[in-house]
Amino acid sequence: MSFRNFLIRLAASTLYVLRRQTLRSGSTHMVVFTGTSGKTLARTAASYALTKAGKTVVSPPYGYTNELGIVLAALGIKRSVRLHSPTDLYHILTARPIKDSYVLIEIGADWRTDTLWLTKRFVLRGVCIADIACAEWVRSHAEIISDKKKLAGALTPDGFVCWNSTNPSTRELAVAIPSGTAFAATAHEKTINYASFDFAVSVPPAIYASAIGLATECLCSLGLCDALTNDYFLAYTPPSDRFSITTLPKGAALITDTYKSVPHCMERVLSFALSIPAKRRVAIVTPMHPVVLNTEQHYQKMGSLLSSFETVYLAGFTPLLVERLGLTKEYTQIEPLDLARILNLEDATGSVIVVKAAGRYGLEPLALRT
Repeated sequence: MSFRNFLIRLAASTLYVLRRQTLRSGSTHMVVFTGTSGKTLARTAASYALTKAGKTVVSPPYGYTNELGIVLAALGIKRSVRLHSPTDLYHILTARPIKDSYVLIEIGADWRTDTLWLTKRFVLRGVCIADIACAEWVRSHAEIISDKKKLAGALTPDGFVCWNSTNPSTRELAVAIPSGTAFAATAHEKTINYASFDFAVSVPPAIYASAIGLATECLCSLGLCDALTNDYFLAYTPPSDRFSITTLPKGAALITDTYKSVPHCMERVLSFALSIPAKRRVAIVTPMHPVVLNTEQHYQKMGSLLSSFETVYLAGFTPLLVERLGLTKEYTQIEPLDLARILNLEDATGSVIVVKAAGRYGLEPLALRT
């Protein structure tokens, strides 16, 4: 644990002790979203759904919610605060949870110390589990499954757990949490119509399907199924820094995911790009992150997927990482600042361009501006 994270946990634990009675009053419904990937999409979809149903929602505007964010959200504080500000500190010490509000928080799949901290202090109304990476794409797979079981142990008597039954790893969840509810994400697809392309096709991406499926299951588990209609999620759009599909000026489909680049996320996005009928597919990728996950096995899988693209651009790869890819085709090394030029060069009707990168490599601002 870094010194910064230690200070965050210390501040959160101190605030919890000071406001324990208020936080344990049971006047709110806390729902946790977790998983290897897709949890931010699921949380924002659930927030959209609950708000549309007329409910008060407190959902931090960021992705992963740290301990301090959990305490602040549970107190009903929606805005950013500064602990060194006397005014903000007074607000924190006097704030009261919004009665019958829904507090949606997000924790990582393998952040086990965060789970332990949370379950010792809060009672949960629900746990929504987004896709979990299969054992070959993630470390400590068995511990992740065990971790989800601990979350289920912190539920209220009427609490619920739900997950995507089309995700292979959830078969193990069915054993670990027999009282949970599995749903088929394919029943809740959001179809994207590429009407402006000459290969016009409707694609139900699993990335949307799982998120909207979790949001739907969350609503039903909270007794709000009657609010759902066939077009309920028609206006929902995911955060653009997570996953976006746009059309470039000359007609190419641009798929952008530059939030993080762990192996499981890399596989999902590249596979999705390959599933779209296209005249030409172009991949622009950076190394995977964090470094601890950069095993030769993961890079070989990444290289296998990239070999199915007509054109491959690599940004930020060292010679060793290029060697680990084992690409069976030509590739081009580029600098992050070349992205705008490459997108303009490859932009053509009938092409699909995917930018899959870790934000720290500097591709994110350029990709989102294009």
